[in-house]
Amino acid sequence: LRAETTLSAMMASPTLNVIVLTMSFSLLPCYMAATKVALSLFIILVAVPFICARLPVREIAPETPVKQRWTPAEPIDTGTYEPIVPALKGVAATFVQNLWYIIKLTVPLMLLAGFLGALVATFLPQDLVLGLPFSVWALILIAIVGVFLPVPIAFDVVIAGALLGLGLSQGYVMVLLFTLGSFSVYSYFIVGTSVGWRAATMLGAAVAVIGAIAGAGTETYHRWQSDRALDILLQDARYESTPSYWGA
Repeated sequence: LRAETTLSAMMASPTLNVIVLTMSFSLLPCYMAATKVALSLFIILVAVPFICARLPVREIAPETPVKQRWTPAEPIDTGTYEPIVPALKGVAATFVQNLWYIIKLTVPLMLLAGFLGALVATFLPQDLVLGLPFSVWALILIAIVGVFLPVPIAFDVVIAGALLGLGLSQGYVMVLLFTLGSFSVYSYFIVGTSVGWRAATMLGAAVAVIGAIAGAGTETYHRWQSDRALDILLQDARYESTPSYWGA
């Protein structure tokens, strides 16, 4: 498969499935869920092709096409018949080989990513995050931590809803909502070993930067919305406190 297909499928799988979309629009404000979907599409349709266009040719596609059995150069032999028992043995052997390849490639990286994620979560106090005032440097730090931590699918929506209910800043919640489910240190290892370390670094940096921008925009919008609502309430209060000379 081409690098564009691999990276796009990896980015779309944890974000654009029906379960996660339903949870996002149910547990979070509509504009946050819509922003996450829009930015995920931006990553898939714009950032991934931009990154792959700057990769070496060997990381984008095979140098020589693979010849298929149905081409005229190698016709399919329909005159032979394979018994059911050898066919099942062949399928089982191929399945075991492919399963061992996946286990050998992913399990060590999963254990390493889980250990590093637990290490970061341990040294990041929860009270510090919840009581943290909004600032650009804290936003960048949270974006980096969100890109680093490996979490299960849909856990980003759950943790974002919980932090929002605990009073965490809207900008920080948006950063974690986008970065936690989009990329992680495990994704970095997988992309680095299968596509290339340059692609993994560029994709992780793109997710972190876009997540930080989304967090800053969300915080700005939330403050504008809060100030607007407060002005409307104050105007209504002043109008109600004005004496009416025509009252009975």
